[in-house]
Amino acid sequence: MIAVVFAAQAGLLAITMGESLYDEPYHLKAIRYFAHGGSPWGAQPDTLVGVGDVERYGSYLYHWLLSYPWRWSAGLGFEDQRVVVRLVTVGIVTGALFAIRRLGRVMGLSGLASNVVVLLVAAVPMTTFLAATVNYDNLAFLLLPLMWIPAVRLLRADRIDGYAWALFLMAAAALSISKYTMLPLIAVTGIGVLVAQARVLVRRRGRALSRWRWRTGPIAATVGALVAVAAVVERYVLNVVRYGTVQPDCADVQSVSICMTWGPWGRNFELDAAYPDDPFSVAGLFDFVTHDWLPGMMTSWTLFPVRADDAVSATNGAHVLGTILVIAVVGVLALPVLGPRAALARPAGLTLLLASGGYLAALLVENYAAVRELGEVLGVQGRYLQPLLAPILILAARSLTMILAANGRGVGIAMRWGGAVLLAVGLSQTAGLIGVLARSDTAWFRDTGATGVIEHLRDSAQAMVLDDELIPDLRRLAVDPEGG
Repeated sequence: MIAVVFAAQAGLLAITMGESLYDEPYHLKAIRYFAHGGSPWGAQPDTLVGVGDVERYGSYLYHWLLSYPWRWSAGLGFEDQRVVVRLVTVGIVTGALFAIRRLGRVMGLSGLASNVVVLLVAAVPMTTFLAATVNYDNLAFLLLPLMWIPAVRLLRADRIDGYAWALFLMAAAALSISKYTMLPLIAVTGIGVLVAQARVLVRRRGRALSRWRWRTGPIAATVGALVAVAAVVERYVLNVVRYGTVQPDCADVQSVSICMTWGPWGRNFELDAAYPDDPFSVAGLFDFVTHDWLPGMMTSWTLFPVRADDAVSATNGAHVLGTILVIAVVGVLALPVLGPRAALARPAGLTLLLASGGYLAALLVENYAAVRELGEVLGVQGRYLQPLLAPILILAARSLTMILAANGRGVGIAMRWGGAVLLAVGLSQTAGLIGVLARSDTAWFRDTGATGVIEHLRDSAQAMVLDDELIPDLRRLAVDPEGG
């Protein structure tokens, strides 16, 4: 039911919404390039502009796969083709919800607790907004739990499980060529799996290998793993050999004139030329984190920008959304810290926590480097926190389950009912499409057969959500302590 409601909301938004400013034009250009005969493994023509380098970039899988629905819908107009690709993307994210539920189960959560995790992931307004747009973040959102499911099996196994290894390598390799910024998550998870399996090998020696079964699933997974790993070698190993890095700069592969046609690269090129690099300092990092990074992440996690009628219309959502988001983040992060150590002591929980921390650290390093080298706060966007939703919520749910069990049946029941009431109230003000539409503009929506439906939902959301005058926005207080 959760997945159905989510798909209906995101699908409606995908059909009616104008152009998303979360790089949707860039992703569509890359998709159209591959749809019109371009290849991820061929030379990029000089006539291709506006996308930077797509010859050696490490994030091509989503663009290449989605080029096929674009080809199959060639008889439609541009906006209708965009809707087709968006709806396929909605399907991808809906599939991710099922994968997250499965991950919760293999992590030891009950069916109810796993469903609550899925509900919370789906309820985050950015999940709905991103799912309705053409963006490679959505494929990464699916592949992450698909990678972690066999990883958890391997972390807990008392044998060398060949089938689980094939599934893990296939998902991890596919993820790495879907979005290269996922590499820290993949690396930390892979190290954890290798350490756990090496311990099994040492402990059990000749009895470590599980029996291989020649069935369709293991064979298909093995073939898929071989193909996916070969794609990783072609992309990243060759990049290291040729350019000395897994992700070469656009100008290392293409001419500067072509790179300048891609907005972000051209902006950074001009900023870098005009700004002398600042040295690294702990004080500077601390100031950046407290004044720019944390407030910026929280504020932009509910930033919904849409191009409508050649103008940009953006909203950060209602004040109540910001306040509930801040409280929820603090509460969820506190649970694994304050809960029983057993929730994190096991290899699976510890690996998910370290992988999430590694990704967050890499994101912070990249953002701080932009400030030091370009003199601007760039790339601080809350949507980049989406990959951490599933692991952090699962770890928090596991801690909460242990806390409830430790406090006796009576206290546990009271806490469950109290939590259910708070959850219902919070969801009524923020969940999914409610959070997106509560402060949206009617100019967001194209003239389609479904426009009347979403405008009615928008009016209902605005009537239901608390007025901004009635509640402070904790995100704004974080940005401006004076409240001015």
